[in-house]
Amino acid sequence: MKRIVLFLVLCVSCLQLNAAKPFFFVQITDPQLGFKEKNSIEVGVKLLTETVEAINRIHPDFVVVTGDMTNNRFSEEQWEAYRKLIGQIDKDIPVWHIPGNHDLKPQEEGDLEHYLARYGYDRFCFRHKGCAFIGANSCFLKDKCFAQEREHYIWLEEQLWRSRKARHVFVFTHCPVVKERVDEKEDYFNFQAPYRQLYLDLFRQYQVDAVFSGHLHRSRFCEDGGVPYYTTSASGLPLGDGTSGLNIVTVYPDHFTAEFVSAAEARNPLLRP
Repeated sequence: MKRIVLFLVLCVSCLQLNAAKPFFFVQITDPQLGFKEKNSIEVGVKLLTETVEAINRIHPDFVVVTGDMTNNRFSEEQWEAYRKLIGQIDKDIPVWHIPGNHDLKPQEEGDLEHYLARYGYDRFCFRHKGCAFIGANSCFLKDKCFAQEREHYIWLEEQLWRSRKARHVFVFTHCPVVKERVDEKEDYFNFQAPYRQLYLDLFRQYQVDAVFSGHLHRSRFCEDGGVPYYTTSASGLPLGDGTSGLNIVTVYPDHFTAEFVSAAEARNPLLRP
């Protein structure tokens, strides 16, 4: 009996030690093959190839793609190129997806089924080393599919409630809830004002550690109620003052860091001197 108890104590200690070790993951967004290219995907393929090579070189625990994988969701050429390139990520590095506005138009009949046939899911929630990672589908809200948005909001709140004892909680969306200010004007790139506050309150209530988004093709930052909102620039072609790259998030027992770098600059943060 004493041996069994000792074995269980050792197992718990090992799990706690493993959970306390720093680790890192990568967020990429908007590879958007075909974006700003006339009848071509050459530039997008080049940038995504460089991104995949960087991911394999630094070897994160996993990758989250926050939407707009292709520019035209019905283009078999773009879809096949994306599938093959993202499939070159080392098999022991899980890759998670959520849809962007170029991947899914839920107001169009059959489009959600079309997306699910390709990607298998439109949201996710998983645990890793004591932390919770939740991927939300912002397309319902942005496309004013309010019945589906309500169902999705209930699902999201349930995942947050279940994750309330996690060491850290990270949420991912395609469209940013906010870009730079909670009172900023509503536009194509953020949440509609009446719903914006609903989500800000939700993430504050459950003390979410960070919300990571894309869509803007530029990097921005906002904080509300202690919750940081990171808008990550595209791994594909950027816009305005944006640059192409990937977001490296390093998670420690009591904090995390997020660093957006080019594919060429990407380094394993746990191996730095």
